[in-house]
Amino acid sequence: MVSFLNFIVDWLRLNTSYLNLTRSLNTPTPFQLTASPTSSWPGDATAFCTYRPTPNSKTCGARLVTSELLHGPDEFEHIYEQTYQKFVGAKLQPHLSYCVANLNHWVAELVSRPGMIDILQQIVEPTDSIHDIMQGKGIRGLVGPDGQPFIGKHVTGVHLCFALFMDFFNSEGNFIGGKHNSTGGVYLVILNLPIHLRYASENMFPVFTPGGREPTTDELNNLLRPFVDQLIGIYMDGITIYIQKDNKTLKVDVRGMVAIIIADTPAAKKIGGFASHAHRWFCHMCRLGREDIESSLGPAQWPRISSEDHDTLAKAWRDAPTTEIQDELFGIYGIHFSELHRIPYLKMTECIGAEPMHAIMQNTIQHHIRKTFGIC
Repeated sequence: MVSFLNFIVDWLRLNTSYLNLTRSLNTPTPFQLTASPTSSWPGDATAFCTYRPTPNSKTCGARLVTSELLHGPDEFEHIYEQTYQKFVGAKLQPHLSYCVANLNHWVAELVSRPGMIDILQQIVEPTDSIHDIMQGKGIRGLVGPDGQPFIGKHVTGVHLCFALFMDFFNSEGNFIGGKHNSTGGVYLVILNLPIHLRYASENMFPVFTPGGREPTTDELNNLLRPFVDQLIGIYMDGITIYIQKDNKTLKVDVRGMVAIIIADTPAAKKIGGFASHAHRWFCHMCRLGREDIESSLGPAQWPRISSEDHDTLAKAWRDAPTTEIQDELFGIYGIHFSELHRIPYLKMTECIGAEPMHAIMQNTIQHHIRKTFGIC
């Protein structure tokens, strides 16, 4: 995993001085995150997995560490039960590490670049026609933790609007057939930046999931947890940086919030906690069942699901005492909990936008029109 991250660092031309990777412990199964991010090992980390999928489930109990000096689990448990000094003396190492870049450090480095504050504080005024997403009602309607509009001329610091993009890709480079190695990418894009800077690799914050296969929604939640913790922190608490401008030291308060989630349908369903397109409740915005899709062609007649009802159902799934009850709830309602539900301002039924890349840039629309629909 570390070698893969080093490759990503080189490929994205990242400045590792602000990457400041934090490390979490994983079980031998790479998608099961079991400990909070920690920079010191082993002082504030557990040696055994404490993960439980439901309140009544058994803890995993898998060993999280390994050592060349240990020859079996009995010897490991004997050393671990002894004093802290003997525990350190065993030279224990994480069995598998999952690294997440530090969002606060990345934002601080970006905002501190010469001239960047002036760019980020520019307000794109709304006009009769929208030329930029920052002119839209969705951005204008964002509210900060103080209850005031998040974007506007009244903001004295820097308020960043993030677009969260997620997709899985075949790292083997073959989209149709052959060897498949699915790796997930989650990226933060700063919408405050003008178009020519917005999608530059050095201006995007990357989070990658281990490759091999796509994680399930539960596994993805484990991987997203430390990232979501940072998103909540930069919104609720923000960060304060000091920069030099015109031979003066300026104090700048910075906050950020996710304005929109951009993903294709499978990734949107997974990261948002929705059922797949094959489920009865195939839409994340309404309660139109598959059995009614042919007879109800008027969108105005489709019953909408509110964000409040969606959050209630997602948290009911999370708090279900057993996996059997979780499966029953998901079968009935088609909703389960996502780590993104912890972000207090996100409305999952409203903030997900479909991305056009697969349909247009990768030309899959040609297959749909010619082969699936037989139009031409």
